[in-house]
Parts: sequence; structure tokens; C-alpha cells
Amino acid sequence: MKHGFALWNRIAFAALSGAALLVCADAHAQSASAQSTELKEVVVTATRRTTDIQDTSVSATVLSGDLLTDKGVLDLYALQFAAPGITVTQYGSANVFNIRGLGRSQVDIDVPSGVVIYRDGAPTIAGYFQNEPYFDMDSIEVYRGPQGTLVGKSAAGGAVFINTNDPELGDTYGSVEAGVGSDDAIEGTAIFNTPLGEKAALRMGYSHYERGNFYDSITGDYMGHPGEVSNNSFRLGLLLEPSDNFKAVLKVDYHDLDFGGNVTTVYGEKPLGDVVQNAQFAYTDKSFRTVLDLKYLFDNGVTLSSLTGYQDIESVNNLDVNATLPTIYYFNSRIEAQVYSQEINLISPDDQKVKWVLGAFWQKQDSELPPWREGGFNFIGNGLPLPYPWATSPWDNTEEDSAIFAHVAVPLSDRVELEIGTRYSSYKRDQFTHWLLSFAGAPPDDGNPGVFPFTLFVPQCAATPSACVDNLSMDENSFDWQAALNFDVRPDQHLYGLISRGHITGGINIFPPFFIYPEMEVINYEGGWKGSWADDRFRTQFTVYYETFKNYQANFAETINGLNFPTNRTA
Repeated sequence: MKHGFALWNRIAFAALSGAALLVCADAHAQSASAQSTELKEVVVTATRRTTDIQDTSVSATVLSGDLLTDKGVLDLYALQFAAPGITVTQYGSANVFNIRGLGRSQVDIDVPSGVVIYRDGAPTIAGYFQNEPYFDMDSIEVYRGPQGTLVGKSAAGGAVFINTNDPELGDTYGSVEAGVGSDDAIEGTAIFNTPLGEKAALRMGYSHYERGNFYDSITGDYMGHPGEVSNNSFRLGLLLEPSDNFKAVLKVDYHDLDFGGNVTTVYGEKPLGDVVQNAQFAYTDKSFRTVLDLKYLFDNGVTLSSLTGYQDIESVNNLDVNATLPTIYYFNSRIEAQVYSQEINLISPDDQKVKWVLGAFWQKQDSELPPWREGGFNFIGNGLPLPYPWATSPWDNTEEDSAIFAHVAVPLSDRVELEIGTRYSSYKRDQFTHWLLSFAGAPPDDGNPGVFPFTLFVPQCAATPSACVDNLSMDENSFDWQAALNFDVRPDQHLYGLISRGHITGGINIFPPFFIYPEMEVINYEGGWKGSWADDRFRTQFTVYYETFKNYQANFAETINGLNFPTNRTA
């Protein structure tokens, strides 16, 4: 390998390993004879209260931490092999994530995703930067179908809740796992939990993975270490529980993920394992995230919860576009993004017949592709003079979402319950671009010889000048809703019928003309039967659904004057 296990990574891994090895290995062991033959209760949390999945009117898969390990689900890509109804395709930092065939059709940064991913309760950037490894996991919950009421915008395909383990009071324990493999692979995970007195606890986790590339040979005039991986993840959790009425959990994650660079091969070229690359390779995701979860239980049983999230991301993705072809052509990109979120909920007591949730939500996302001199979005080569980009643009994008929502469950009889939920959201987006083309090998700056605005080559810009300015804005207001009827045939047999509405936000095209496209609406008609059999040793879930959608978001490429113009159109 061209880079190894860095010294600071070894020190961190050794420190956590040593701490964990000092504790009793059997702190949480239990004998096989003490284990029950009944299945453990599987719970879901997206309803803002902990409920049994067998009694909840939703199509969902819940994978516990042990089940994730048993099934080898170590990242987002592997999740599709453990939960039905989902597909995930990786494109470097981006992904195409679909549930029931809905979610996303492409990976352009201006295109929203229809599957929302939450980490420890806080929303993340859907469709991007989801390569964090899964370690020290409590559970992953996959919800199928529109989740617009309690989850919010762009959950028309579904939602995923990724939950890591909280610190635990009372016990000091830890674990260490390590492994080696082919292609110089080394992996290791260390977890350590310790109480801080009777009212607080600390939990630390560290994960490392590195390996060489899979190719027989990589030659060419390239820089970097394409295909080689060195990933490091750190997690710190702090629990404070001063009384039975108040609980605070703070989690801080830092991920330094270096994938070396995406190696490109050419169809028909043999041998496939010998590749020629010409680029300044890099593919890194660095992210810092903090989530603060506060819960206060009033004397009347009502719970007030507050969940605050912040995430800061920097990603670099430089690669060879045409690989072994003789013409040099490569792509450079660097993006910085910040996500701020705040949610406040009032939740009724679990022992009331009428159960309700009232909530307010706010999220802001700032994304920036810097100018080309700072490694921003640019294309170099493809028969055009080197060394400067022939096409480039900065991208400054701000999105803000505000919402209020309510969900209520009312018993109509001892065995029949009606659930109704609604959510009103306001979404705004501001986008700045400044596309330039340079055909003379000069720096792509205004005023240089051979440098032209991209919009000069777009016929629609002459017809609709307002769609070709650098600054554009959009806003939309949406109502999402759901209605469900639950029927307990027996205590262990549950039927439900559900109608729900979700949406994927509209957007602004990143390439000229910068047409604004509307939100995509999804209506879901669903019925389900959930049963427990043989004294709760066997459980089943059967679901049928029918979904309609309009304003489908798809990408089409038009060739005008020899140039491709990808645009979003709705149908």
C-alpha cells in the first residue's frame, strides 16, 4: 500500500483497546438456559414514541445491532441485502437510494432524494455523504412508503433511522474486534463504556478499515493512491440522567474517510485488471456531527423533547473520466456543506386512550462548490487545451425548511383505532452559479481570451433570459398527511389500512437553462396484516400497496450545438 496505518490511528486504537481489555469480558453474558424461547419485542421510534412494530400501521424493517452484525450490514450499500424493498447504487460520495422504486433517478447535486436518512434522530444530507461505517449500533429502522407526516419533506419513498448505542449507567465494559484480509486489508473496532457516578455515563467508539486496491496494475501519469482505502471513525457519547424526569444524550461523531479515488475502466478493454489512469486522484469524505437529545417528563405524563443537530462536511472527488482512452480527460470537485436542524415535540402519555404528538421542525442546509482554483466543480481535457478547465462553475446553495405537524390516534372501540396525521412545511432554496467555458487553454475567468459564458450557447436563454441568470430562488408550501384504521382481530393479530401523501421537493437545475421544477407528489394506498404465532415464536408481516405519483423528476440530455444540456423535466 502507498499509505499505511497512520501513527495517530494506531495510538487511538491501542488506547481504546487497552481500556476495553481491562474490563470483565462477561459483564453482559447470560447463560443459554436463561434465554427465553419467545422473540424479543421489536420497536420503532419514528412515531416519536417507542411502539411495537407488530401493532404499528407502517411497513417497516427493524434490524437490531446483533442482526446487523450477523447479516454483515457494515454500511448503507449492504443495507439493501438485509431489508426488503430497497435498492442502493453508489456513485462515490453520492447514492441512488430507492424504496419501492421511488427516491432518486440520478446523482446531480441539484436533484433531491426521496429517501431521508436520520442519524441518532437528526436529518442528514439525503443522497450524499452516507459512507460512514456502521459500528456500535443499536438498530436501523427502514420505513417503506411516504413518511411525510412525522418525517417531513422528501420522504416520499421512505425513511431510514440509524441509531447508535447510547451510553449506559451502572456498568463498565468494552469490546475489541480486529481482523486482516486479502489486499492488505486491516480492520478493527473498539468500544468502551463507563459510568461517571450514578447519574452520568460515557461511551467511546473507534473504527478503522484500510486495504489496497483490487487491480492487477494501475499505470499512467496519475497522482494519489486510486482505489486504496484508509477510513477512521470516532464517536463520543455522554449521558446525563439527574432524575427520573430528565434525560440528556450528547453524541459527537468524526469521520475521516479516504477512499483513494474512484478508478475508471473502459468497456471492452482487456485485461480488466490492468488500467491506465491520468488524474490527480482523490476521494475523501470528512465530517463532524453532533446531536443533542433532551427529554423532560412532566408530572402529568406529557413528554417534552428537543433534538438539535449539526453536521459539517468536506468532500473531494477527483477522477479520470475516460480511463485508458488516449485523450486526457479528468474531473475535479470539492464541496463543503453544513446542516443545522432543530425539532421540538410534545408527546402524550402512553397510558392514555387518545395518543397524540405535536411538533415543530426547522432545518437549514448550506452547500458550496468553491471556484475552480480551490478545487471546485471543473472538467479538464477531452481534446481541449490543457491545463485549465474547459468548463467550470461555483455553486452556492442554501435550503431552508420549516414545518409544524400533528399526529393523533383515537380508539373507536376496544379493537378499532383511527390514526390521523398532517404536516405543513415551507421550503425555500437559493442557488448561485457562474458557468464559464474556456476553449483556448486560458484560465476560465471573465475577460480572458477564449472564455465565454455557458449561457451564450443555450438557445433557451435568448428566449427566456430570466431562466439563465446566476442567482435564482424558489419556494413552495406543502401539506402531507396520512389516515390509518387499525383493527386488532386478536391480541396477536393486527390489520391496518393506510392512505398517505408525501412529496419530494422541487428544485433548480444546476446547468443552464436553470429551469425550476415542481415538487413530486406520491399518494400511497396500503393494507397490512401483522401476526404472531406459536406463542410468539414466529411473526409475519404482509403488506400490499398501490402508489400514484405526478411530476416525476427525471434527467434528460439535449444535444445543442454539439454540447449536452442535462435538464430536469417532469412528466
